[in-house]
Amino acid sequence: MEAIRVPALIMHGDRDPLVLPRMAVAMAHAIPRSRLVMVPDMGHMMFDRKLEAHIVDMIREHMQVSGALPDKCLP
Repeated sequence: MEAIRVPALIMHGDRDPLVLPRMAVAMAHAIPRSRLVMVPDMGHMMFDRKLEAHIVDMIREHMQVSGALPDKCLP
């Protein structure tokens, strides 16, 4: 994973029964410049309607901080 050379956002559900949260922690340690966010009450499926706005906000913030999203593109 050290071949990944861009800032990575790792979002992981704290209730994921398939990929345990400790695996997300290991991934974050293995990828330089990564950021791990444990999403409360999220299981394995990322796109739960009740979490949608929170997930979009995290992605938008990551893109801004990493320089992938210019400020002028934001609503």
